[in-house]
Amino acid sequence: MNKFSKKDYMMTRRSFRFIEAVILFIFVGVLPCCGSPGETPEPDVLEKFSDAERCFSEKNYTEAGERYQKIVEIEPGHYRSLTRLGEISLLMIEYDDALAYFKEAQKHGKDYLPAYEGMAQIYMEREEWEKAIDTYEDMLDIDSDNLDAMAKIGEIYYKAGNTKKAMRFFEKGLKIKSNHYESCYNMGKISFANKDYNEAQKYFLNSLKSKPRSFEANYNLGLTYYHLNRYDEAIGFFRRAVKIDPDSVETYYAMGRALMLTGTYDEAQAWYNKALELEPGLYQAYVDIGIIHKETGLFLDAEEYFRKAIEIKTDCFEAYLNLGLLYLDQEKFKMAEDALAKAVRIRPEDTSALKSLGIVRIKLGKPDSAVSVLKDAIKVSPEDIDLHISLGNIYCSAGKYKEAFDSFENALSLDPESDKAYIGIGEVYLKKGDKKKAEEAFIKASKVNPRSFETFVSLGRLYREMEDYDRAREAFLRVVELKPDLYEIYVDIAEINLNQNKDLNGALVMVNTALKAYHGYSRGHEIKGRILLSMGKKDEAKMELNKALKTDPENISAKKFLDSIQDKGKPDGEVDGETESEGGDETEAVEETPEVETGKKPGDKPKETEGSKDLKLNVEK
Repeated sequence: MNKFSKKDYMMTRRSFRFIEAVILFIFVGVLPCCGSPGETPEPDVLEKFSDAERCFSEKNYTEAGERYQKIVEIEPGHYRSLTRLGEISLLMIEYDDALAYFKEAQKHGKDYLPAYEGMAQIYMEREEWEKAIDTYEDMLDIDSDNLDAMAKIGEIYYKAGNTKKAMRFFEKGLKIKSNHYESCYNMGKISFANKDYNEAQKYFLNSLKSKPRSFEANYNLGLTYYHLNRYDEAIGFFRRAVKIDPDSVETYYAMGRALMLTGTYDEAQAWYNKALELEPGLYQAYVDIGIIHKETGLFLDAEEYFRKAIEIKTDCFEAYLNLGLLYLDQEKFKMAEDALAKAVRIRPEDTSALKSLGIVRIKLGKPDSAVSVLKDAIKVSPEDIDLHISLGNIYCSAGKYKEAFDSFENALSLDPESDKAYIGIGEVYLKKGDKKKAEEAFIKASKVNPRSFETFVSLGRLYREMEDYDRAREAFLRVVELKPDLYEIYVDIAEINLNQNKDLNGALVMVNTALKAYHGYSRGHEIKGRILLSMGKKDEAKMELNKALKTDPENISAKKFLDSIQDKGKPDGEVDGETESEGGDETEAVEETPEVETGKKPGDKPKETEGSKDLKLNVEK
C-alpha cells in the first residue's frame, strides 16, 4: 500500500478548501443569500435565514418577521428576506409596506420571481389592473413558460370583459401543460358563462386532475352537470364539494335543487334546511321548499313557505309566481290573480307569469283582460309557441273559435310538430261538437309526440264523452304510464270501472293511489265513496263522501250520493249492495297494499312547475 505523504496531505487540504469555496459559491448563487454583488456574506446569515423560514412555515409570522428584519440589518440587499417581509405585510393587509419590500427585493434580485409575484398580488387586490399586467409580463420576460403569470393575465382580461384576449393566455398555458389548473378552471368558467356546458365539463374535469380537492372545480362541475340535466352526476360532485367546504351555503342549496328535480323530495328538503341554518335569509330555499310541498299536495305548508320568502324579499318574483300557481291549482282564482299580478309588476317581461295571469282571468270570467295580458306577452316574445297556444286556449274557453284556430295555426307556423297546438285544435272541434275532427287532431298530436301525456288525457276524456269506455281506459292507462304522478287520471280510470260495474277492486286501487298522492282531493273521496257504496259498504261510503264535502263543500255529486244513503238508500243506477263484486271481501287488503305507486322516488321526474327553473344558482366561485 502506498504511503500518504505530507505533500499529498497538503494537496488534499487545498482540494477540500477549493470544494468548500465551490459549495459556498453554489449557496450564494442558488439560494441566494448575499446582498449586492461584491459583498461578502456574513457566516451566520444562512443559519438565521433557515430559522426564519422555519417560523414562517409554522405561520408564526411575528417572530419570522423579526428574524427576517435582523437579516436585512446585517445584509440590506438580502432579497429573499425582503420578499418574505413583503409577504408578511401582505398577509397583514399592509399594502404600502409590502410594496416597498417587494420593490427593494427586486433591486437586489432582478430575476427573483416571488418578489414580482407579491407585487402583482397587491395590484390585483387594489384592482390596479394595468400595473398587475405589467408585473406579470415582467415575470414572463424572466421565465417565458411561467404558467401562473399567463393565467393571472388571462384572469385580469376576463374580469375586464375581454374574453378573447383572456382565452389566448389560458390556451397558451394549456399548450405548455394540458391540465394546468388555473388555465383549465378559467376556460371552464368561460365555457360555462357561454352556456357551452359540454366544453365546461371537459375543462373542469381536466382541472381536477391537477387539484382533485379544489372546492371551486368540484362545485362548478356539479353546476355544469345540473345545467346538462345530468342530476345524479351533479349531486355526486356537490357531495364532494361539501366535504371539502362543509360551510358552503351555495353547495347545500344547489344540492337541494338537483335532488328536487330528481323527485327526491325528503332529502332535498334536508339540504335546503341545512342551507337555511347557515343563512336564514336564503329566500330561494323557502321558495323551493314551497314548491316541494305544492308538488306533494301539502298546500298549506307550500303557502307558508312562499309567504316566508316574501317576508325576506318583498319583491320575490318566484314566490309570487308559485303562490299564484298554488292558488290556481286550488281554484282560488281571485287570490291567484292577486299573486300573479304582483309577479307581473315585479317582472313585466316574464312570459310565464303573463301566461298564468291570462289563464286565471279567463277562469274569473274576464276573457278580454286575459286576451290583453297574453297579447302583451306575445309582444315581448313573439316566437314563444306556448304563448300562442295559451292565447288559443283562452279564445277557445271564451267561445271565440276562429281566433282560437288562428292562434293555434300561428303556433304551428313556428313549430309544425307542436303536439300542444294540435291538442288545442282538437279542443276547439270538441267545443263545436265535431268529435270526429277532434279525434283526428288528437291522434295527429299523438303521432308528432308519442310521449305527450296531455294528448292521451284529451283522447281519454273524448272517448269517455263518447261512452267508448274501453278506449277511454286504454288512453288513461297510457297517461299514467307516461306521467305516474298525475293523480286525477287514476280517479278517471276508477270512475270508468265504476260506471261499467267492472273490476271494482281495481277501481279502489286506482282511487287509493290518487288519494295517497293528494289526500285532499275531493273528487277522489267522492268516487271512492261511490265505489264502496256499490260494494255495499255504506258506512265506509258515508265516511268518504263526507271527506269529499269537507274538502269541497260545492261537490254536488258527493252531496247527492250522501243524501241518497241517508234518505232512501242508493240512487237509481247504482249496483245493489248485495251484488257480489270481483274480489268480494278482499277489498280491505287491496286498500292496505295498493299496487300502483306514484310517490316521488329517486329518478322520478317531478311535474314541471312554472318558475321552478327560473331561480338562478350561484354560478361561479
